[in-house]
Amino acid sequence: MSGIVLRPAAPATPADLLEARERYTLLRAELDRVRAVATAWRNGLGGLLVAIVGFSVIKGRSDIGQLDHEWAKAAGGLLLAALLCGTCSALLFVRAASGATRPTPMSLARTPMVADREEARKSRTAITRGITTAIACGAFLINAVAVTWYGPPNKQPGLELTTSGGTTFCGNPKKVDRGEITLTTNAGEVTLNLADTLTLRAVADCAPR
Repeated sequence: MSGIVLRPAAPATPADLLEARERYTLLRAELDRVRAVATAWRNGLGGLLVAIVGFSVIKGRSDIGQLDHEWAKAAGGLLLAALLCGTCSALLFVRAASGATRPTPMSLARTPMVADREEARKSRTAITRGITTAIACGAFLINAVAVTWYGPPNKQPGLELTTSGGTTFCGNPKKVDRGEITLTTNAGEVTLNLADTLTLRAVADCAPR
């Protein structure tokens, strides 16, 4: 029974050597490329975190305290979720851009090429997770902005006045001076003569009935 016979391969051509060199260069630079991508994402995420902390992207109501209480709680919860996702995403990008914070055990020590390949793989995983949490952060922030813009305002008690002419006004009292009262209504400020008022009562809010 004849065994397997091993013979020398054909000599490498200049094209083979060039291809091997390019492959080696590509693999050696892989970790640097991955970390450059992580750094770019980390810098971009920084602006989003500033927007969350400062809440400066919202141009509607100045703060969520002007919202209805339940909607204000929802906006606060969305902002908290956005901040947590943004923080996790930033930590993942820092991990991908800077490497692990703990030393490599001696039992796992490998050649530089193998170690770089393993680190590049872990960095890519961190980038993927960081992008996912960054998208979630943006989604939570957009929803918080929408709630703050379009949520119902906080209902405040008001006064409802009916004049002798049968017209009813409802609004928040601004001032009372010389027998006249000024109300802030949905249509603007209205000044009424109290002597011309037939009924005056407090209401929970001035929403249309």
